[in-house]
Amino acid sequence: MEKNKKAKKTSENKGSGSNDNMENSRSANTDKKNPTTTENNNTTKKEKIKKWSWSLIIAIIALIISCISAGFSYNQNAILQDTAKRQLRAYVSMQESGWDGDMIHKKIRMRYKLVNHGQTPAQITKVAGEIKILQIPLDKNFKPEYPISGDLNESYTVFPSEIKTPQGYIAAEKKFTKDEFLKIDSPDSMFRAFLFAQVEYVDVFADTHNTYIGKFYKPRSYRIIEEKKGNKKITKIEHEWVVNDKYNNSD
Repeated sequence: MEKNKKAKKTSENKGSGSNDNMENSRSANTDKKNPTTTENNNTTKKEKIKKWSWSLIIAIIALIISCISAGFSYNQNAILQDTAKRQLRAYVSMQESGWDGDMIHKKIRMRYKLVNHGQTPAQITKVAGEIKILQIPLDKNFKPEYPISGDLNESYTVFPSEIKTPQGYIAAEKKFTKDEFLKIDSPDSMFRAFLFAQVEYVDVFADTHNTYIGKFYKPRSYRIIEEKKGNKKITKIEHEWVVNDKYNNSD
């Protein structure tokens, strides 16, 4: 009996020992597997971060491209609008239509006409100008002054291809003395008579534009012409004015 009991205990001890050994081996195996699992987890995280980073970069590039495309489209539209305006807007020029006065006995003044070379009407808002004697060469920083001409009591419209002849004129402030006339009529003189004028107008797009005129009296171009009309003698005075390109322009 006692022998049987001892045998049972021995077998139980052996069984428990084997169980313990199995658990120890499992735990050992588990410990061996943990580093690999951790590495796998880290690798997965890195891949996710990498994919997320590339997605972000692609999204940013797409945003930049769309912004560039939008900017290009906006610039194209702005260019097209500007081109259309330039083709359709009014272009007003001032042209000489005649002269009054003889420089000495009566102050000289230029009558003018306005011509619209554009495709839409122009609203004239200002006409200004003067004739005066200046020493040459003009200073490189010289800028003409434009006193208001007497004809523009109210604004008026010049239609496309229309030639408008206002009642006003661009005039000298006073008549020239004989000495002043001799100065400007001599090719060797350091003085010239200059005419400066400005026309300001608004187009149909509500944009304001200016036309500038610059001329000077050509020495020795003064001529007195006598004509007969029936029993009457008519005296005419002619003189030539040369365009000064520096002050003859428009915007």
